[in-house]
Amino acid sequence: MQNKLAWWEPKWSYRPAVRKEATRLVRAISTVLTITAAIVLFLICLCNHYLPGLEFNWLRAVAIGAGLMAGYLGLFLAFHWFVPPRVGITAKRVSFLNGSHGVQWRLDDIHSARVTEVGPEQRVLVIQNVAGRERQCGLPQHVSLGELQERFGARWNAAPLPPNTANKEFVAAMGRWPIVMSVFMLVLVLVQVVAGIMGVSRAVFDIIMRALTAVGGAMAVIFFIKAYRFDRAHRAAHKKLGLPEK
Repeated sequence: MQNKLAWWEPKWSYRPAVRKEATRLVRAISTVLTITAAIVLFLICLCNHYLPGLEFNWLRAVAIGAGLMAGYLGLFLAFHWFVPPRVGITAKRVSFLNGSHGVQWRLDDIHSARVTEVGPEQRVLVIQNVAGRERQCGLPQHVSLGELQERFGARWNAAPLPPNTANKEFVAAMGRWPIVMSVFMLVLVLVQVVAGIMGVSRAVFDIIMRALTAVGGAMAVIFFIKAYRFDRAHRAAHKKLGLPEK
């Protein structure tokens, strides 16, 4: 048996995910550009009123920023479209390399591994760790099932654990709180910029910043309290059902 079994994922396996991610990023960038345009318009109005002598090409600056963002996004998507993820299995670990992002699972932490047929000559390797998390990767035809079975041993075709849904449950429990905190941080930055442009006195500026800092601290405390309560409830539910804590 060779020291390492490795392969590039087939196009049919990873490109649909890249296409889905591209759609999500384009929508997100559109939202960011819309918000940025509104902020820039607001700053232009302030500068025209309080700093009429300021010479700054706002349109050129916004166009350069948008162009750089679009160029970076294009290069990012092109790289992930043409360079497939790399999967490697050694005697100690399984590695997944996707662009600059890499994940490694120790073989001792893997609970089960199996292969499923998803189409004509299309096979997917499904690996699940002891925490219930799964990773899937496409298998090219040259990868032997016998060699995979030899690598995973008793883990091959073992009964899978219930899927780990902790991340989705956490997002549902926290609701829109992370978004609210992000918007608040943006408002905090804008207040500083606007106060500087309007020439607000130092004393008033300090009062505003202390109030906003207190509000931000309270929001952070509430966030961590909610996260702690979710973690306690999640562990208690798994303990009651006799499942491993995730």
